Amino acid sequence: MPKKKKTVYVCQECGYDTPKWMRRCPGCGAWNTLVEETVAPEPTTRGGGLRLGLSDAQKPQPIAEVKLEDMPRFLTGSGELDRVLGGGIIPGSMVLIVGDPGVGKSSLTLRVCADVARQGKKVLYVTGEESTRQVRMRADRLLQETAFDFVLLDLGLPGLGGYEVVRRIRKRGQRMPVILITARDALDDRIYGLDLGADDYLVKPFELAELSARMRAVLRRGGMSAEPALGFGPLVLDIAGRLAELAGEPLALSGREWDVLEALVRADGRTVARERLQGEGSSNALEVYVSRLRPRLEAAGVAIRTVRGFGYRLERVKERRDGAD
Repeated sequence: MPKKKKTVYVCQECGYDTPKWMRRCPGCGAWNTLVEETVAPEPTTRGGGLRLGLSDAQKPQPIAEVKLEDMPRFLTGSGELDRVLGGGIIPGSMVLIVGDPGVGKSSLTLRVCADVARQGKKVLYVTGEESTRQVRMRADRLLQETAFDFVLLDLGLPGLGGYEVVRRIRKRGQRMPVILITARDALDDRIYGLDLGADDYLVKPFELAELSARMRAVLRRGGMSAEPALGFGPLVLDIAGRLAELAGEPLALSGREWDVLEALVRADGRTVARERLQGEGSSNALEVYVSRLRPRLEAAGVAIRTVRGFGYRLERVKERRDGAD
């Protein structure tokens, strides 16, 4: 005797299913949307047991004989993350990032979203823990901490205008060269953009050869991109040579100590988020680097202050402020 087909009632609005028909869907509250559908029977083996996803024709195979297919991937912008993912993200896949609170999961995700968006891909960042304002503040911090070689900026940006972007870049002390691109050819517009901190101003339409020539000219001048040294009081960092001096004396630093100190010096007394300083290392490792740097810097009058719940900042000892350890 053939088995009776199993049926369920599925809501056509939300997909909710139930073995009994109801006038109103418990899932979405819609009326008269439940439709009876037949459930396909679960496949079984010839002996009546459950199948384990293997077809009858599939036989055990030596692993060396298994053929690997190169899957299309795109880079995330984080070398270490790309390595862990086997060379980048596979389109259509799902990646779950887990870790203790405060290790930098959100910052990493937002930075990856920004890098992927720069590749011309559309990105939707969804969060259930942060407000839109908090996300924007985090994005601004990441922008401040990211070094770009060159900025080609169209003044006709939606929302935040191009002039405001230039103003914020220079206000943060970022030194990358900026060329403004616009259809506005009025003299006042050009003067205003240059006074805000742009290195050049190019009016549309233009030839790519001219744009390339202007970029080369800005780089030859050094523009805002030249960074022979960074300083904070008696502390001086030679960026090109990765050499540090403290009160005129050489300061020996490990690679990670240099990275931490450079980020703090670039911030020029502003607080740097723990996630930024931590990078892809652990929170305990960051505390070790800070503890090594503190006594050497304090001997010359420079202190690394802890800002509770956020990160660290440099401070001259005589300028100690409230709210820091």
